[in-house]
Amino acid sequence: LAPLHAAAVATQTGQAAQTGERDVWIDGAYVSAPVFARERLDANANIAGPALIEQYDTCTYVPPRWSARNEGAMLLLERRHA
Repeated sequence: LAPLHAAAVATQTGQAAQTGERDVWIDGAYVSAPVFARERLDANANIAGPALIEQYDTCTYVPPRWSARNEGAMLLLERRHA
């Protein structure tokens, strides 16, 4: 497997939603992952993993090779192909 790197974020999310980065442990190594404030995500924003989406009551981890789409009241996580 190729080494993991923080994924590029779709332009729909907007820079305002990203609050920073955090190291996460993935496959035996730390990887820098962007952190997003859920309340600042645009409607239908897509975020490629690895990433963290924080809100007042929880934190959602988006694994590598997955993406999260903001669907208003819920986040839809989907596995990406290759």
